[in-house]
Amino acid sequence: MRIVSLSAPVTEIIFALGQGRQIVAVDNLSEAPPTGPEIPRLDTGEIDFESMKKLKPEIFFTGAGQDTLAKKLKAAGFAVVHLEPRSVNELYRCIRETGLLLQCQKNAEELIIRMQRDFNEVRRKAALIARKPAVFCGVYSDGGWSVPVLVPEMIRLAGGKLSGIDQDPETVVCLVKGQVSPSVYLNNNEFLKTLRAARENHFFTIEQGLLDAASPRLVEGARRLFGFVFQVLH
Repeated sequence: MRIVSLSAPVTEIIFALGQGRQIVAVDNLSEAPPTGPEIPRLDTGEIDFESMKKLKPEIFFTGAGQDTLAKKLKAAGFAVVHLEPRSVNELYRCIRETGLLLQCQKNAEELIIRMQRDFNEVRRKAALIARKPAVFCGVYSDGGWSVPVLVPEMIRLAGGKLSGIDQDPETVVCLVKGQVSPSVYLNNNEFLKTLRAARENHFFTIEQGLLDAASPRLVEGARRLFGFVFQVLH
């Protein structure tokens, strides 16, 4: 099957299912796993339908925030699967649906079992900690904060208690692009320096892709969150 995946999280799912070889193009934001220079990258903000037809795609995958794009593709006559899970259980369902569509149901079930096992290990460790520290986790941009839809579930799973940034929580985790240390990030933001978390060395950074989208990498995001919670309490 010739697949065009226009959602980075969906691209990750397809590769995790061992079906990356079926992808003929991805969006220009897909970073993990590396798809290689041989796979064309498409700008989802400026869709060129004629160029897409030349790729001879059999199916398009779209994801969160791409409802309008999915409708445009369908209107242009393309087959489209839109996946927008808002919880871990919905992510499992999307993995199963993708596995069924790509005829790799066994791979899908094995992936889900691995994710469930790894999440349960984090949950088991979190159950042993003495208390649940208040945690805020989000993306800071243009003077404001946003919290990805799956972050609250990951905070609770990792043993934290969800908090708003306005509540001056004891732990702040900032989602960043690339590798940015907490000290470097704080030096560039005067507001963050005033937070209790910064004063008490409970300010952390984590790669945005681990927590801001529904993909198998959420497992690593949960592990990292638990590590931050553990560090705060010890």
